[in-house]
Amino acid sequence: MTRWTTWAAACGMLMLGCSMEAQQDGMWTGHQEAHPMRMADGRVRTMPDGTPIQLAGGTFTLELAADGRIAVDRKLDDGRSFSYVGQCSQSEAGWACQAEDGVGVPLVFDLVFAADGRTAEYRSRGYDPAFGLTPVSAAP
Repeated sequence: MTRWTTWAAACGMLMLGCSMEAQQDGMWTGHQEAHPMRMADGRVRTMPDGTPIQLAGGTFTLELAADGRIAVDRKLDDGRSFSYVGQCSQSEAGWACQAEDGVGVPLVFDLVFAADGRTAEYRSRGYDPAFGLTPVSAAP
């Protein structure tokens, strides 16, 4: 009976792992609010007059493939847009990702998924604030 229980538990974990991957890959979107630019030590970067340098907020659309490839479209609230491509690898928290825009400006971030697969969080490895992601519904 003990072998059967162990085998059943292992199969269940494998199936859960596969279903979680299926819930995680695909297209996700979320909005990052405007926020102050920060220096490497975390202090807010300011103009010479002491005014904080504000970075525009924007909508992120991420497409995560099952093999870890990622494409990110970033449309800022001020009208500018940027596209990045890169790779993610599974980590304890979800996915550890790095994507480049082709001119040397990387996005380095983690994607952390809720247990139910319905929401996720984008967590910058820099000093940008985290923000929520929701899956993009497929067209009928």
